Amino acid sequence: MKIELSIVMPCLNEIETIELCISKAQQFMQTHNITGEVIIGDNGSTDGSIEKNYPLVQLLLMSKKKDTEMRQEVLSKLQRENTSLPQTPMTVMIC
Repeated sequence: MKIELSIVMPCLNEIETIELCISKAQQFMQTHNITGEVIIGDNGSTDGSIEKNYPLVQLLLMSKKKDTEMRQEVLSKLQRENTSLPQTPMTVMIC
């Protein structure tokens, strides 16, 4: 499976919104026939927002950072550790 789009969502205590955000991202890809993935970059949530199992979602646990620092850390971590990332160019959307 070739990943065409990675949607990366920063998360910090988003228990009230995370499921809706994941659902919307997955629905978008399905509606537009896009092969993609949803990645949650958690920044130290304490409200249980990452405790739940979200099917087909990759979770990256991040250290506490400002949004811009976290985005860069997520991209760097993906490049280093995510073996599912293709070696060819792709689109990454950071919400």
